[in-house]
Amino acid sequence: MKPRRGLTLVELLVVIAIIGLLVSMVLPGLQSAREAARRAQCLNNFRQIGLALQAHCASQGTFPSGSTPTPAVGTPPTWSYGVAWPYRLLPFIEQLGLFSRLNPNTSSWNSANAATIANIEIPTFTCPTSPCPRFAGTEAWNPNGPVQVGSMVGIAGAVSAIDVKGRYDTSASASNNHAWNGVLHACSQVTPAHVRDGLSNVICVGETSDWGYNPAFPGGQFDCRGMFPHSWLMGSRRAAPQTPNADARVFNTTVINTRPLGTKVCSYGQYGTTAVAGMNFDNSVPIQSAHPGGAVLLFCDGAVQFVTDTLPLDILQTWAIRDSGQTKSWQQ
Repeated sequence: MKPRRGLTLVELLVVIAIIGLLVSMVLPGLQSAREAARRAQCLNNFRQIGLALQAHCASQGTFPSGSTPTPAVGTPPTWSYGVAWPYRLLPFIEQLGLFSRLNPNTSSWNSANAATIANIEIPTFTCPTSPCPRFAGTEAWNPNGPVQVGSMVGIAGAVSAIDVKGRYDTSASASNNHAWNGVLHACSQVTPAHVRDGLSNVICVGETSDWGYNPAFPGGQFDCRGMFPHSWLMGSRRAAPQTPNADARVFNTTVINTRPLGTKVCSYGQYGTTAVAGMNFDNSVPIQSAHPGGAVLLFCDGAVQFVTDTLPLDILQTWAIRDSGQTKSWQQ
């Protein structure tokens, strides 16, 4: 009878070590491939938004308003929170049914509108790489149920001296500024002809898909996405871009002010699970992402670019203004 052959303990340990080594070599490649797939899907979502913006222009003659209030009531007139630009794109991203159930003339805050969008996710608004929660939970600001918080924000313009017309507000703190020299600002009615620097040279939408941080609260993660925490529907109370009407907030848009592309610094947001004073009161949320090395930008002609964090702030500001007359070229 032939003796049985098997692995000795040393041979078994060697085999395990070899398998472990092979796994350690393959795993980074798998992670990289997964991130490449997620980034490709993120870029595709931005392309869908770009096509929707073009379709809106063809249908209505203008880009969608970045943010609008509800019709004024009472004497003196008062406005409540209206809707933002993602709402106006719903018919062009196969969400006509949802669009027809929402009323832009009633408040998007504590209303039937908020109940309508509760627990509904529109994948086009989200970047798959984002580690942030897809929904803002049921809190004081979302009494009707969790609402989707996506990974993109409309570009209202920039606070920059290159805008000789001074179409920006610096009366409040830097984080509360608003500008109306871009395309998707409060109460905007921008046509393609108004984008005098060229549709391929001006940005409409930027990515906000990662956690940020507030220097005043070191060590914590802040959710400072442009859609946080009131969802993609929330607009503003401004009757005109330059008149805050006692509320400076312009949800779902951002102003390029002092924060370069890629910075994680934000003034407000949600600190872990604890709301801090002044949260969701930041009109200059940073363009930043969970992708390594950069973030996605959508230009007004529908072109999508992954732009690296080395982009100079002054170039980003120039890209945000629709008619600066400045040179906008930059090589990554």
